[in-house]
Amino acid sequence: MASTVLPPAFTASLASRCASVRQLSASARSAIQPRRTPPIRLVTAALGGGPGDIGAGGNLGAPVPVASLSSPSPSRVRPAFALASEATEGGAAATSGAAKATRVEVPTETDARGLTRMVLQEEGYEQWEWQGNKVNYVVAGDVSSDATPVLFIHGFGASVYHWRYNIPELAASGRPVYAIDLIGFGWSDRALIQYSAAMWADQISSFVRDVIGRPAVLVGNSVGGYVTLTTAANYPDTVAGTVLVNAAGKFDESPPGTAPLSGADESPSESKGRKRAGAIPVETHGHQHGQEEKVPISVLVREKVQEAVEGVVAGVGKIARRVVLQVTFLQAKQPGRIKQVLELVYPNAASVDEELVRSIVLPTRDPNAAEVYYRLSTQVLLHPSALSLNALLSSLRSLDSPMLLLWGALDPWMTPAKAQTIVDNYPGAMRVDIAAGHCPHDEDPKAFNEALIKWLQSSF
Repeated sequence: MASTVLPPAFTASLASRCASVRQLSASARSAIQPRRTPPIRLVTAALGGGPGDIGAGGNLGAPVPVASLSSPSPSRVRPAFALASEATEGGAAATSGAAKATRVEVPTETDARGLTRMVLQEEGYEQWEWQGNKVNYVVAGDVSSDATPVLFIHGFGASVYHWRYNIPELAASGRPVYAIDLIGFGWSDRALIQYSAAMWADQISSFVRDVIGRPAVLVGNSVGGYVTLTTAANYPDTVAGTVLVNAAGKFDESPPGTAPLSGADESPSESKGRKRAGAIPVETHGHQHGQEEKVPISVLVREKVQEAVEGVVAGVGKIARRVVLQVTFLQAKQPGRIKQVLELVYPNAASVDEELVRSIVLPTRDPNAAEVYYRLSTQVLLHPSALSLNALLSSLRSLDSPMLLLWGALDPWMTPAKAQTIVDNYPGAMRVDIAAGHCPHDEDPKAFNEALIKWLQSSF
């Protein structure tokens, strides 16, 4: 058979094509080889002195640049202490010593009074995702400690920064410490949703399960105190104990334990129908002891102002109501106005410093801030939950959960009479009065921290 001689030009072209195929094959093999990914920061954050990371080999704790928070859903990330205890290096289980290296430090500074406090970070702190919303929180202390964790919950208009003097001190006592911004406040998202204490209780219980990973002691100020009780009543498996700091909420006049456990809201007219003329239910518990408590004039004035506002707002149309509240918001977010309001409830006005005012002003720059203010005003402030403090405390009595009241005795809004009514409805509660106003944790942090740490050490 005669051999076929290929033209030189064709041979050269074929060789070139073969070389190209070999090169493409090599490139393809290289492309499918496993590649080491750069370290990414955990959203649960801070597994050491700086941001934790999981890099090649699975090592934890080396500080790295913060990666995008759009990586895996934080709601499914296990607590930092759990991740630390399961850390591996080269496929081997981490030693107990490595698991214990989980102390988290927050940046601190010394104020003009010589007190240590958390630094105000204008961009917020750590982030966790809940139901598609960004939630801001702080974590500090030894998150692998066996000590019962503490979770601070702020009041209306405040944020995690309101616990600036308490977080470092509690963390130094050797326990895990957390603080969270409720949805709609602080650096958490201004979500366009229906707001209620029940919704915030859902948020808190999810945070305890997903981030903390075990039951915590909830410490709530003002509205945060009411949310604390609501969470404990609705999700008792997530709450080890409760601390009420001048807690908001109302009492009805039925005997303790008889109020229905309903999550429905009541209208302003229904709310006013539950009040006696010229007084506030939460301040008039004297009928239980055969005598009547006197209501401070400042509280009566506030009550009358609130009723007047409710009447005006209820009497105008929806559009006009929105205009009125948005104008109110524009006034309320001014630094000078914020300072004035704070000084009403801080007898020691020196505690109302520039950083505190700024921590309230900064979040109001959110594009949704005005709309959320409208929703909070109409859905929460003017339509309080029908779930009274009587009902919440009644449901908690069967759980026999430890409770502490740290009460600012000089509060013109939530007077000591209210604290006593809570104790009357929850006999196992311990009460400590502090010579401060509505926010004793910030106005007299030394007395507050000492009392809280002492109670925690004796109760858990």
